[in-house]
Amino acid sequence: MLKSTTICLFLALLVFVPACKDPYISPYKSPPTGYLVVEGYISGNTTTQFSLTRSIPLPGDSALPVVNDVSVEVQASDSSVYPLVAHGGGIYSSANTLPLNPQLQYRLRIKTPNGEQYLSDF
Repeated sequence: MLKSTTICLFLALLVFVPACKDPYISPYKSPPTGYLVVEGYISGNTTTQFSLTRSIPLPGDSALPVVNDVSVEVQASDSSVYPLVAHGGGIYSSANTLPLNPQLQYRLRIKTPNGEQYLSDF
């Protein structure tokens, strides 16, 4: 008797638990191209590398679109500039370790072909 009650309870849970899911509707509206997503860091000890993608609408069941054909560079507070090289697939990196001065501040600058410009803080 206990075994059949346990099986019935388990089957009832299988039927009703999936019905408890409600789709999430975000109150935020993203631009048609999605938001620019920048992942990486500026390093003076290893190669500096960034990955650029665009966000996608929920439920997010497709691959993130990569961002190619942009200009990416590291800028120092003394106006020196270190351009990063595009490797395809949205990956941009320095050819070598950057000669960073710990007395200076650095930021990332991204410029798209249509003139949009993104700057991180120093």
